Amino acid sequence: MRRISQSRREGFTLVEVLAAVVVFAFGVLALYRLQSAGVQSNTFSNDLTQAITLAQDRMELLMSLPYNNSDVRQKDNNGDGVSGIDKTVDGSGNPISDFSVTVGKFNIYWNVVPKDPFKLVTSDDETSPKRIRVIVRWQRGDRSWHSVSLECVKPDII
Repeated sequence: MRRISQSRREGFTLVEVLAAVVVFAFGVLALYRLQSAGVQSNTFSNDLTQAITLAQDRMELLMSLPYNNSDVRQKDNNGDGVSGIDKTVDGSGNPISDFSVTVGKFNIYWNVVPKDPFKLVTSDDETSPKRIRVIVRWQRGDRSWHSVSLECVKPDII
């Protein structure tokens, strides 16, 4: 009869198993954080794509309108005497752009100013080319504001 010695036991000790579980847990937590960051990045990318698409759609609509259409005329909505191309909202969040619409969580603003693209004539009359800027703003879940803008020059084509 052969006797098996005590030193040839197979398996892992409790300390080794606990160490392996801790290492595994840290790996799983790292993967969770990576997945969470990926989801946030995808959400922002989706919002950005929607905002750019809305800006392009609005710009195409404005460029297709007749030159003297009311949606492509210069305005001064807040009465400050300034018609700025960058106007969107005032400090209280009230729209002060020439025009604005809301589509879902996106606010679309557009401003129109007379502009001679070659800077040959400085004129504010109704026959000079118009500079149109479309700005789309939205607020993310973390309450931060983001925006995209497009700009075109609309000539008076006869």
